[in-house]
Amino acid sequence: MKNSKEKNSKKYLNKVIGIIDKPYFREMGLYGITDRVEQKYVLKKVYGFDVRIYKNRNTYNSRGECIYMEDRLGYWEIREFDLKGNCIYYENSNDDRYYFAHVIKRIL
Repeated sequence: MKNSKEKNSKKYLNKVIGIIDKPYFREMGLYGITDRVEQKYVLKKVYGFDVRIYKNRNTYNSRGECIYMEDRLGYWEIREFDLKGNCIYYENSNDDRYYFAHVIKRIL
């Protein structure tokens, strides 16, 4: 059994990246990934860019926009932003999904 101070290998973390889904923090916990450095590594690979994680499980991109949040019960929200900082997509664990009007106008 792994000592709580031992780190998971990069090989193990990369395998987990391929199988986890939202809620990410709950899933990472099931796979023994509780260290913030390891969680940041996993989410960086999931999103494809650097992220910051705060104590409350809110995850931010490099521009300070909250791209993911999750509570301890497994409820989650995910957001995507354009380069101007406008939220262009929202989804949550209740299966609500929204594309915002300013995006649709540009597409049409």
